[in-house]
Amino acid sequence: MFCVLKLDDELVKGGYFVKKIIYWAFLIILLSACGSTSSQNITAQKNESLAVFCLGDLKDSAMMRLALDRYQEVYPDIKVELIKPEYDFGSFDLRDELYNHVAAQIMAGEGPDVFIVDDIIMDVEKLVRQGIFADMEPFFEEDQFNWEPYNKAVLDGGVWNGKRFIIPISYDFPLLVTSQTALKETGFNVDACKDYQGFLDETTRYMQDFSQTRQLFRNALSVTDVVEFSGISIADYDTKNVDLSSPLLYAGFQWYKAVMESCPTDYCDFHNDSALYGAAAIRNGDVLWTPALTGSFSNFFTNFAALKTIDEAVMMPIRDIEGGIQAKIRYPVAVRANSENLQNAYNYIKILLSFEVQSAIGLEELSVLNPANEFLYEKISQGKNHHIEAGVNGFTGTVNPNESIDWPTHEEFQQFVGFTQEITGTYYNNHLSPKAAMYSYVYENSDFQETLKNAQNQMEIYISE
Repeated sequence: MFCVLKLDDELVKGGYFVKKIIYWAFLIILLSACGSTSSQNITAQKNESLAVFCLGDLKDSAMMRLALDRYQEVYPDIKVELIKPEYDFGSFDLRDELYNHVAAQIMAGEGPDVFIVDDIIMDVEKLVRQGIFADMEPFFEEDQFNWEPYNKAVLDGGVWNGKRFIIPISYDFPLLVTSQTALKETGFNVDACKDYQGFLDETTRYMQDFSQTRQLFRNALSVTDVVEFSGISIADYDTKNVDLSSPLLYAGFQWYKAVMESCPTDYCDFHNDSALYGAAAIRNGDVLWTPALTGSFSNFFTNFAALKTIDEAVMMPIRDIEGGIQAKIRYPVAVRANSENLQNAYNYIKILLSFEVQSAIGLEELSVLNPANEFLYEKISQGKNHHIEAGVNGFTGTVNPNESIDWPTHEEFQQFVGFTQEITGTYYNNHLSPKAAMYSYVYENSDFQETLKNAQNQMEIYISE
């Protein structure tokens, strides 16, 4: 049985964020019919084909084409179907079309074997607990898969109670960049930001200093995950408890409101995330920090190249309450629990995790395979196959790939790598989040305590369903 939800006009006005929540609410309902963890044990395995559902920017990427081509080379007898529906969050007709398509497949006992999505909202933990995804750990164990060269903390973000239901293939983490000149001019103390509380305190001090002429951030989109950055645990799926009482949670809400209120539209653009815009704003004395990884991993290099035309570039991660770093899983991969092609699905995942494919994804995203990121550094620093739409010097014009570009030194890149090794936890764009309450508090000036109370009630209902 499937539920159809009617959308209220006021809800629709909430925009992109709300529409993403609605979409994944649909998908959770749909996938709930796929099977259970027990179905994995009773479904006869044929391993004759493979259907891959791919949604988001990844579906047309060079990495996806490479993975599928490589799979067909290694397994030429396997029929592969790539399901990549066109979907526009602004079009409810297309949403309904996608809904009906997937529903029909599931009701027929079919549906894709493998699901790959981008970082749109997906309640991974709830889906896992509903038994929708297969535990792929036995396949990795039987194959004696070598996890050593991978970022273990990120990969462990797909493991629950020793069972590997999700395989991340890309991630990012909250990293800010500025110039040494900007730090000297403002007196901003990077050393004070050793944990989440320190970051909130130092940035708040900065915003309250009216002598400062630089805005704190170029792109406010870089800090919308302020709750997730903290690493504060707010929900327990086992006990069905939701706890929004942490004083630091409240502090994060207040902090985000202060950021938005102090940030002119010109410098808090949610759409224009080009690295060069941020670097130019720092160069011009307009802002202090810009996100280093916005858009793609290659933007990290572009940021550095641009800033180093001014002065020494400085990196600073946003740390959690324990001083670690929370990574955001960008492309989670999961396998339908009652798939008839589990071995084929595992073989496909192995190719996604291979050096060849991970090196390709590294051109756009941060790879979970550490040597692939090192390879990308060497490739870009040698000026091969890297394009910058606007020039570094002066940030206008076109850069000749053969010109000498001052990319990050190997020492600077190793500092970046060091931050990736300080990752202690992960998060997804989760439906079970107080973000909606934060937005109501920030943008609609709702009473904080009342808003948080309503959010907790709604989240408790949701987690108990």
